[in-house]
Amino acid sequence: MLAEAEPRNLQQLQEQLDAALNKCEDEQCFPDGPNSDFSVTRVPPHDDFTIDWIYIIDLDRNTFHVNGQPFFLLDNLPDPYTFVAVISEDSYKAQACSVECPAKFQYNWKVPPPAVDESVLARYHDLSSGDTAVSMGTMLSLHDHLTDNESVRVGLIEVLIGQCITNQALSVAFKEFESFADHREIEPYYWSIACLVANLPFNTYALGREPDPSDRLSVTELVWVRRDTCVHITTHLDDEKNLQGSVVRLVDEVMKCPNKDAVVFGVAFSIYHCVIVRINRLAGGSFTHTPALQFLLSFFATSPSTEGITALVRLAHRPDPDIMQRYLRACPFLNLDETSPQDIRKDDNSLPVPLSSQNDCINTTQVGYLPTEIWQKIALLMDVDDLVSLGHVSRSCRGASLAVMHLPHVRQCRLEKVIAQRVYCAVFAAKKGDIDVQVRVGDIVPRYWARIKVPGKQVEGALHLPVQVPTDPAMEAVPSTMTYV
Repeated sequence: MLAEAEPRNLQQLQEQLDAALNKCEDEQCFPDGPNSDFSVTRVPPHDDFTIDWIYIIDLDRNTFHVNGQPFFLLDNLPDPYTFVAVISEDSYKAQACSVECPAKFQYNWKVPPPAVDESVLARYHDLSSGDTAVSMGTMLSLHDHLTDNESVRVGLIEVLIGQCITNQALSVAFKEFESFADHREIEPYYWSIACLVANLPFNTYALGREPDPSDRLSVTELVWVRRDTCVHITTHLDDEKNLQGSVVRLVDEVMKCPNKDAVVFGVAFSIYHCVIVRINRLAGGSFTHTPALQFLLSFFATSPSTEGITALVRLAHRPDPDIMQRYLRACPFLNLDETSPQDIRKDDNSLPVPLSSQNDCINTTQVGYLPTEIWQKIALLMDVDDLVSLGHVSRSCRGASLAVMHLPHVRQCRLEKVIAQRVYCAVFAAKKGDIDVQVRVGDIVPRYWARIKVPGKQVEGALHLPVQVPTDPAMEAVPSTMTYV
């Protein structure tokens, strides 16, 4: 029936399939038994390893799926020979339509960009401060080449993005995201996934932690990932007018917020592209921004790197005075030493600060003065959880703790160098205290594990990351756990 359908005659095809399914249900004539080669159901089977092939006829999106992945236009299927020949694998070992498949057969969920009001475009030109498309190095006053710490952090995020693509639910959601014509049409399920991906570079300190079930996101125009940095989920950043409209929307929302920082960074994010915006609040919202940078990797990528990942990591790599507070929020189960001074002031907007120098016990005669550099050498030998406790001791200790916490860590291991990397996995040289270890992140296995290799033995443990992927897109997005290597 499908092979004989005329192109663009989807309505007739839908009526024929509906009639056939209803007849089968009424007469109980589904070929579903131990001697059957195939069966027909309205609900796809799950966790059945005896099934080699699952075909889904998606009338809503005019798409024919193979084993959960979109392949062909439903109203223009290829002939049987081409059908079999183009079933291939992408770079993430998932079944995918071969790049040799003629475009006329391939599904296409990307919708044209929406029109942008001329008043919005005029406001864009009024607010722009001359050079609108600047490099990330120019915007942050950094060298174009990456530092060693930035290179390691970029490698880690690249692998985590690759691991997201290896997850079938997420990879399909990425493809479905292109079907939204406007940011107002983005459903909460897909909005949550976009927030998850955009937040990865800012959340590396939480890797290895179970997600907090109470940490649920609600759809908003802005998500603040740092005190001076926010994310706006949008669409069609590869279209110049829609890019300008998204930047204006982001700037207007930032100016409404009671933020005390003179300069705020915003990220317009559409999963496939990102635009970094530097907003001067004191100049009435004047801004500069980067061009639209590719963020998501191609499903047939041979390199894990994109300009968007590197730019977002460099933005997140700036010194963060609130990192300790955010680490505590990500790890609410972490108990500080009960013997810590009781008169340490805490609030939501600043780090714990001793009320007087008399309480700065490290600088008293009980221990004697030690330079911050010495405390930093000590901090490099400590686990991240212990760094939080150390940071509550004194101002000198806090400076050393913050400097070390700013370095990329995975499961209490401080990553120092990328040894080898593919699009979905990498091996890092790391330190666990003063012990040299190797940490493997990412793999294509039934479960994804973090393997920490210590001379003479190997320690394995699951590396968890908060992910919002409901089983049904119609359900409210709730946090679940994805395991990464």
